[in-house]
Amino acid sequence: MKNTLTNKLLITPTEACQLLGVGRTTMYSWIKNKTIPVVRFPHCRNVYISVEALREMIRENTIISDNGGGCNE
Repeated sequence: MKNTLTNKLLITPTEACQLLGVGRTTMYSWIKNKTIPVVRFPHCRNVYISVEALREMIRENTIISDNGGGCNE
């Protein structure tokens, strides 16, 4: 079953955490450091993240490795 979050154009940082499997601290650090661009609407405190921006971030950070991948190499 396809995740309904990916049918949205914009998602909350909490929803982005769920999609990427990262914690809130990591997500808000990425937002603060502008690793992930956010969308802000006038007169609204909330921030939103473009699903397409998340996909682009994943594409830009995907490393194809012949040695099996993993973090401890």
